[in-house]
Amino acid sequence: SYEEVAIFPDLYREIAEVEVALNNRQPNFFRASLYLQIIGPDGAMVSDQTVEVQLYPGINRFAYRLRVPQPYPWDCDHPYLYQMITEVEVDGQADHIRTTFGMRDFTVQDGQFLLNGSPIYIQGVLLQPHYPINLVTPPDPEMLFRELTLVKEGGFNLIPSPLRPAPPGYLELTDRLGILVYAETSLGWIKDNPRLLEQG
Repeated sequence: SYEEVAIFPDLYREIAEVEVALNNRQPNFFRASLYLQIIGPDGAMVSDQTVEVQLYPGINRFAYRLRVPQPYPWDCDHPYLYQMITEVEVDGQADHIRTTFGMRDFTVQDGQFLLNGSPIYIQGVLLQPHYPINLVTPPDPEMLFRELTLVKEGGFNLIPSPLRPAPPGYLELTDRLGILVYAETSLGWIKDNPRLLEQG
């Protein structure tokens, strides 16, 4: 079964680096076929690769590099998203997972934020709700969609994920709506001390 699929887009080199972790929960060794496919924002197949892998008991990690020629760059006004379909087949039994990602590059140069090489003015807003039923996660996915849509309609392009992990669906929606996310770690709340840099 899948443990994790992580995608690291490289806009300028026109590749997507993919890391796949598969968990063989059986005590036996298996040979498997691993199929990777990237679908573009327009629905066309961009890249695919099939490899034979050996699954030892426990977690097996694999890394691949797939071409994404002439990518559609993701930005806040044009949040183009690609889909990565990862399928593993063992003895005729197949399992797959679908992951979305954007081809983008975010850097800081001379004190200026750059998105895909172009300056971007950050307009952020703090959304840190506490829901009456379960505090962290919205009780209804439609509520999360409405809140993030209001952020976008308000002209903001950045929202933090403060103090805690983002609730399910949060990052997928921000990607789809064209909102940057600042993930704040609990280190932001550690009391100042001489060893602060070592703890970071």
